[in-house]
This record gives sequence, structure tokens and C-alpha cells, in this order.
Amino acid sequence: MSISTPGVHVGDDRRARALARRCNELAATLIQANPGRLGGFACLPLPDVDGALEELRYALDELKLDGVVVFSNARASISVTSGSRRCSRTGAPPGGRFHPPDDVADPTAHKLGLPDSLIDFVADTTRAIAQMHDGNRFARTPNVKYIIAHAGGTIPYLAGRFASSMR
Repeated sequence: MSISTPGVHVGDDRRARALARRCNELAATLIQANPGRLGGFACLPLPDVDGALEELRYALDELKLDGVVVFSNARASISVTSGSRRCSRTGAPPGGRFHPPDDVADPTAHKLGLPDSLIDFVADTTRAIAQMHDGNRFARTPNVKYIIAHAGGTIPYLAGRFASSMR
């Protein structure tokens, strides 16, 4: 189980923290009532980084959820969710972080008149992965299993370019 877009933050940090807590506790209750049948990724009140770090600790350490959902951007701020050093977690659980796309950060992406899900979600996922790779996120968090939406965006097709450009 996991929360999808727009997540739990709609402009008020306090309300987002309360809603994330309620959602995560409900998920934990459902998982405990159905052991072996359900799993859950915690939702975080991003872009409230301090609230997200507290909820991350609670959801993983206390509720024992399987991982967390971290959108590829939070209210058009990729650096808060994917690139911020404050979002690193050492000794992470065997679960993982799931990276689905959020609303597209670049308003100019809508000029073609196509739905976000056709091109822009995949491109936004690619940008988030590129930023995480460039910032050494994967090397710094070897115990975290990342589950990336959309089969990694365009990363599988760009792997050769990434390998040559990031040496």
C-alpha cells in the first residue's frame, strides 16, 4: 500500500504531518491484521523536511513499514526530496524507497498539450534518478533498495550516456 499524488501535503505543514501519521498508522494496522499478505510504504509530509524526517523515523522504526514513498518532486522541488543530504538515512531497512512521479515540476512541459503521464512523468523520474546518481546518493546508501517507477524512466536507454558523462 502507498499514497499516490498529490501526497499528503497541500500547503499546510501541520496538517500534512497529521495526515501522514494517520495514513501510516492505518497502513500498519491493516498490515498487522493481514500478516504476510500486505506491505506498505510510508508517506512523508514533503516538502516539510523536518516533518518528513520525523515521520520517516516513526514509520520505519516504530510502525515497521516496508519503506517510504518519495515522489520525484514535491511541489516542484526535486532538491528537497531526492537531492537533499538531510533526506539521507544510514542503516536503512531492507525495504526501500519507492519513487513515483509527482506533478511535473516544469510548467513549460505542458506546451505540447499532452497528458503528464505520456512523457513528462517519465522525464521527471529520469531527472530525479540523475540527480541522485550525480549526488552519489546510491553509493552513500548501499543498504537501501530503491524501487523506481516507470522502469527507471529513460535511464535504461541512457545508461551508456550516464556511464560516459559521469566519470
